[in-house]
Amino acid sequence: MGKGGRSSDHQQPVQQQQQQQQHHEQQPEDLLSLPQFQPFLEPDFNAAVFTSQVLAASRTSAQVQAEELKQGVRQLEQALSNHVLAHHQELLQHARKLSDTEHSLQDVVLSVSSLQASVKRIHAEIEGPYQQVKAKTRQLQNINTTVETLRHLIHRLKLVQKLKQQLSAAPALLDLAKAAKVLTDIHAINKEVDLSGIEAAAADQESLQAAEAQIHDQAQAFLIDGMESLSQAKVGSALQVFFNLEQLQQAVDGLLAQHLLELDRSFKQALDSRHLNMSSAAATAGMAAGAAGPGGAKGLTVPAPGAAASWQERLWQSLRGSCDCIANGALAVWHLQRVVAKKRDPLTHVLFLDMLCPQGQPLLTDKYWREALRVVGDAFSAAARPSKGGFVRDALTANYPKLVGLLEAAFNRVTNESRLKGVPPAAGPFRDAYLAAALGRMQEVAGQAFQGSSRALPSPADVQKCI
Repeated sequence: MGKGGRSSDHQQPVQQQQQQQQHHEQQPEDLLSLPQFQPFLEPDFNAAVFTSQVLAASRTSAQVQAEELKQGVRQLEQALSNHVLAHHQELLQHARKLSDTEHSLQDVVLSVSSLQASVKRIHAEIEGPYQQVKAKTRQLQNINTTVETLRHLIHRLKLVQKLKQQLSAAPALLDLAKAAKVLTDIHAINKEVDLSGIEAAAADQESLQAAEAQIHDQAQAFLIDGMESLSQAKVGSALQVFFNLEQLQQAVDGLLAQHLLELDRSFKQALDSRHLNMSSAAATAGMAAGAAGPGGAKGLTVPAPGAAASWQERLWQSLRGSCDCIANGALAVWHLQRVVAKKRDPLTHVLFLDMLCPQGQPLLTDKYWREALRVVGDAFSAAARPSKGGFVRDALTANYPKLVGLLEAAFNRVTNESRLKGVPPAAGPFRDAYLAAALGRMQEVAGQAFQGSSRALPSPADVQKCI
């Protein structure tokens, strides 16, 4: 055991030295991959926890464990030293490159500092001229604005003076179209440039308003005169004035509305029994009795005994005047349409009809006739109501064919003297009442002719089938 034991004890240090030499020859990466070094590579490594775990799991003393750790540190240091010696030249080259990079970086820093200093110097040199240029530019803009305002103001003053000269001319030499054009140019200048606060412009404001009213009134009078006399020259001149005033559409719409208003007033007056009563001198004594006359409802005006014939005559005379109003209005609008279909603006060559009736919209005559039929229909519907009809309703119902003759005569006059396409005015409520009364009379006669017959009288539907 003596020799054998000594031999075994002698081999243990040798094996440890061989293992240590092998560890020394390994690379640092290889050493770190060994099991005893793995815990130190963990990101959440805790020295206290590691020490507790090692002492708890090991049967050796803490001094032995510390010696083993020191041995591992020496192995790593030796491996690092060997690695550095092996790559000594390469490390020196990198060190020289780093030194060169530091020198280059210093040169760049100096260049940047010099550039910053140059920029600051240039900024200081151009700041003053820039502020001067900026101020001069603003000054130039203000001067240009002032010059433009003065130019418009001078032009406006010249136009105002020209307008005053035109309006002060004799009536025979007055050209309303040119005056309207000058007035529109003045309004255009006011829209282009703000001249508020300038005394020279404000002083002419009242005179311009008076001039515009004068031109508008004279043009309206020319238009009405031309429509009444059917003079195309007067109507064309008046429409040119409204075109220059940029009020052509409003003028034509107002003219159509005026004809429709006259038509509405004429029919309402003709179908109003109170108007018949007021126009009858013979019925003056019957006014009180008319409040509740024989067969009349309370609040309705009825003729006095013996005055029905005169009321009938005045009613049909008023209706003839109303039918003439329909025809006259339609022919006046037809005359107006003929004028606008030929009239063009001499400057822009725009056709007036294209402005008043764009593509796809009805012509003036069609628009007027549609509204006229509505006005007449509303007037007849109002007269046929029991609360308003009375004498007028009964008279028109009994003499419906005569009423239709008046309406068709007016429509025939319009179609013969114009190219109006449409339908004649209709008195629907009176037509229905007249047909119902006629049917009742027919049934009464048939009943009297076939008294005692077992056959039933034909129903209204059967009569309609026969017709």
